[in-house]
Amino acid sequence: MLHFKKLWSVQFFHKYYKVQPNKDIQPYQGFVISPSASTLEKIESYGLTLKQKNGEFIVFYKEENTKPSLLKTLTRPEQFVFTICYNDSLFLNYSAIDLKTINECFLLQNTYSSSTVRKPLHPNEQLDDEQKVITIYGYADLDKFIENDDSIISVFADLYNNGFAEIFNGSYAEFRQKYPFNDLLQLGCLKLKSNESDVLNFYPLESRKRNLFAILELDFRPGSLAGDEPLHYAATIGAKHVTWRYNIVEKEEVAFSDFKIYAGKSQLSLKGVRTADLGNGVRAVVLETSSPIELCETYDIDYEVEYSLTDIKAGRQVSKKRTALPVPNLDRIKVSKNLDRFDAYSDMYIYL
Repeated sequence: MLHFKKLWSVQFFHKYYKVQPNKDIQPYQGFVISPSASTLEKIESYGLTLKQKNGEFIVFYKEENTKPSLLKTLTRPEQFVFTICYNDSLFLNYSAIDLKTINECFLLQNTYSSSTVRKPLHPNEQLDDEQKVITIYGYADLDKFIENDDSIISVFADLYNNGFAEIFNGSYAEFRQKYPFNDLLQLGCLKLKSNESDVLNFYPLESRKRNLFAILELDFRPGSLAGDEPLHYAATIGAKHVTWRYNIVEKEEVAFSDFKIYAGKSQLSLKGVRTADLGNGVRAVVLETSSPIELCETYDIDYEVEYSLTDIKAGRQVSKKRTALPVPNLDRIKVSKNLDRFDAYSDMYIYL
């Protein structure tokens, strides 16, 4: 009789989707995971099956009563490579990641030790810049990072996650001659050092992927199926921290002052209050939070603005009020570069 058993289970979690009281955190379902061409060949060769459902990516292997799985006969490590693409157009707006170019993504590996049931695919609490790599789809992509063909470079490979070891030292022209690009596809992540630039972590891929988020390497070693227990892996993506900027539009007959913004009972610290011209003669008082606030799908506190209202004609303060404030709209999150840092902010417009 033929049985299919779990080999690996991979789930993703996103901190933007806040856990509601008395409810379990749900896996993030915004990814499409696909095997590389070489991995697809291995999947067919070893009789593996892939399934993606409800935020869980599962690799099954088959086991028969008459003969064991081919994976149990392995004498050397094998590596399975998958690409992960996001299918939510707003994913980068609410995620605590900055992909500066379409060639930049993250590398996830099942090599981090942990005593938890879900073993992490990254070394820290959540995915961060340490796992960033540059994807290349041919030497034309790599040429952009090398000054000229005579540049002396050192290249290091991490075959089956045993640690990086030098595989080449010499000129860039010699490297290209020794390693046709198709050969690089078998080496996985590579580090390149040269005198002209910092260390470059790059990953050769067969073809370009739209909305590429990460590369997933699942390393299988001989003896891994000794206990027949599947291995559960997980990755966590943080929520973006955003500076909230409220533009309070004034009316002609009244003026507002003494602004305070509250998050529940706590008063938020603000940068210096200023005015801005919104065009067509419309002016607004700008209230901007001093520190960025973490985005989340739902907020368990209310945001309000307290202000004094002055009647301009009468020349006196007539009331003090509190008004509910909106929270950021994901469609309107903007990112600006500040030196080497990328800052995110959300503009909101309030008509009092």
